[in-house]
Amino acid sequence: NDSPVWSVGTHRGIISKIDALFAIANVITLSDLGRFLELARIVLSEDDPSLDIPEKDRWWADAQGKRREFSGTLRTGFGETLVLLAVHGKRLFGSRVSFDGALEADRLVRDVLLPLTTRKLEANDRDLTVYAEASPDAFLKILEDDLRKDNPDVFGLLRPVDHGLLGVGIVRTGLLWALEGLAWSRETFLRTVIVLGRLSEVELKDNWSNKPINSLGGIFRSWMPQTTATHEERVRAVAKLIEKYPRVGWSVVIGQFGTYGNDIGHYSYKPKWRTDGYGAGAPFKVVGPAYEFQKAMVEMALSQQAYTAAMLCDLIERLHILGSDYQKQVWDILNTWLAMQPSDHDIAQVREKIRVTVLSRRRRKRGSAG
Repeated sequence: NDSPVWSVGTHRGIISKIDALFAIANVITLSDLGRFLELARIVLSEDDPSLDIPEKDRWWADAQGKRREFSGTLRTGFGETLVLLAVHGKRLFGSRVSFDGALEADRLVRDVLLPLTTRKLEANDRDLTVYAEASPDAFLKILEDDLRKDNPDVFGLLRPVDHGLLGVGIVRTGLLWALEGLAWSRETFLRTVIVLGRLSEVELKDNWSNKPINSLGGIFRSWMPQTTATHEERVRAVAKLIEKYPRVGWSVVIGQFGTYGNDIGHYSYKPKWRTDGYGAGAPFKVVGPAYEFQKAMVEMALSQQAYTAAMLCDLIERLHILGSDYQKQVWDILNTWLAMQPSDHDIAQVREKIRVTVLSRRRRKRGSAG
């Protein structure tokens, strides 16, 4: 069967959207493109009526008459076509009908999401990756503007998931996947990292690994970074994170060496139609790049202007994997910290960390030697 159309139940579609678009581009008129954008606004702007009922009851929202008029398949079709027009529209139609697909995608994404509310983000959860891919700049600017507010609407998605409720979804998934997708491009890498840093300041106490801080961890993983950003760009981005969000930045730095589980990596979400992440994201075939990034993170960890007791405990816990010169720097940092007369509570915390790590290891070594 050489038909370019697929059929599953009542659904129909084109096997290759991009091939079909290029094949018929010469007969598509400006009026056709305008009608598509008009219908896309109607379909993608539809609210999700299931959000009117409690989370615990949304698994049977259809039976309660709380279902959307337009199917998820139709929304996906419009969204993906919007991405294709954003990426290839100017090339295909710009000279013939004066159509700028990227500009139109910017307008549509803003129309759909603004004014931004938590409900809009929830209603568009499955489509946020599409909006980010269609209009990276507009999507990031919407989030950046929201995060400047005292009570950002996007924080409404960062709520713990109740594992005891049947059918409750993780409402932050679409947002995090969208940001992971934007982190692949060097053009949007730093802005994306800063947005994720701000989101990571919200502490999520549930058992799901899908959290902003874990998305950052994947992006910066020394041996398998989920970005095309260069070594220098990644180091500068971590330094910027520490400057703007010290606790989050420190977590990223210290997570690059001596941490259990750092040798386990997961692939981040990649854009479907843009080529930003093509050929990238696999583990390095040689250890050099990973070692250089880890070394940069160690030196960054040992060159902070000030340290808390918790930061010192992190360093002491990793003493055994550091070289002698780096170990000496840790003890020098500790002595400088002690000279600043920290509280008895903080001193006790650091002393206990030394007892259960450094001194315990020495005892075990002496026992083995005997």
